[in-house]
Amino acid sequence: MLSRPPVSELKKMTVRERKILGMQLAKQAFDLAVKNDKIVRIPFAKQ
Repeated sequence: MLSRPPVSELKKMTVRERKILGMQLAKQAFDLAVKNDKIVRIPFAKQ
């Protein structure tokens, strides 16, 4: 499991690294929610 690094670590990171980390955390939270059936998978593109 990824967890949010401390602020001191975030400050050392580049904007790009932070963005990537944010996307990873968001995807992880999303996958976890799907696994726990908290949310129904929403198709990103409407068919």
